[in-house]
Amino acid sequence: MDVKPDVPLHWVIRDYLNLTGTKFGCGEGLCGSCTVHVDGKAQRSCLIPVQDAQGKKITTIEGIPEDHPVKKAWIKEQVPQCGYCQPGQIMEAVSLLSEKKSPSDCETSAASVRNKKTGQSFTYGELARKAAELEIPKQPRVKKPGELRLIGTPAARLDIPSKVQGSAEFGIDVQTKDMLYCTVERPPAFGAKSISYDEKSAITVAGVHNVIPIGSGIAVCADSLDAAWKGKKALNVKWDKGISPNLNNETLEKEFLSYLDKDGIVARNSGDIRAALGKAQKKIESVYILPYLSHVNMEPMNCTAYVQKDACDVWVPTQNQTGVLETAKRITGLKPG
Repeated sequence: MDVKPDVPLHWVIRDYLNLTGTKFGCGEGLCGSCTVHVDGKAQRSCLIPVQDAQGKKITTIEGIPEDHPVKKAWIKEQVPQCGYCQPGQIMEAVSLLSEKKSPSDCETSAASVRNKKTGQSFTYGELARKAAELEIPKQPRVKKPGELRLIGTPAARLDIPSKVQGSAEFGIDVQTKDMLYCTVERPPAFGAKSISYDEKSAITVAGVHNVIPIGSGIAVCADSLDAAWKGKKALNVKWDKGISPNLNNETLEKEFLSYLDKDGIVARNSGDIRAALGKAQKKIESVYILPYLSHVNMEPMNCTAYVQKDACDVWVPTQNQTGVLETAKRITGLKPG
């Protein structure tokens, strides 16, 4: 395999070996969706240059047998929801159990927690104070159907096995013949415009085909995603300050609070709210403020389009299928058949 030594192991697995069960999430080794086993130990493949993996045994989700106890438990308990991060979760669990056969000596029943070795038992109420000091678990244990007393047993979902095995195809997994990969260098501030960028340096990166200014930034197209990212970095884009250079949580909070003293848009007016509040025996006022947060979904935003003379196939994770259709029509000029 002819691969540059600094290419992350993750992209060798996905783009060169076409094993798409290992997912890409944050690219910084934090989310765990890219986890593989390196000589039996769970490692983040996005952080490992392929040269560091040479001569070592690499196992991906596809290499874990379908009848492995962890995979069987995942299916039985109907663990996945969207399922994108599940291969990484499973790889971590398999690695943990290979090192420690019994991760916990505790069991729960009848509103109490009991240590099977020591015999100590505490009610949930006794543990509540200490539990309140702990970080909320991201993956709490799901009760077995037979343990449920108040909630009915859910029907098994048909998509669970493929998500557990890592064979479920997400948008980012789509591959077509001779496809190019594109990534966009976006402005760091609202409304910021590029002052300059080094197109020549980006084009000289091996595998880069085009540098294209678009409305949301500067796009780089290449033979692989790794090459596209390196080309994007080589752009060295200089941006202006944008339309709101002083925008931050404090300025947003101040602006939003000022709106409380102004009349808003009335969607519906039923009764006399001012008169009703005036007659209230007790009034409770509270202001809730949340910081401005990005919608950081686990699967990065992505789209694959195959444009032909009389057709355009689009693969994209979206909740707005109609919008995708309209966008494809506008860009290609094609009309629905």
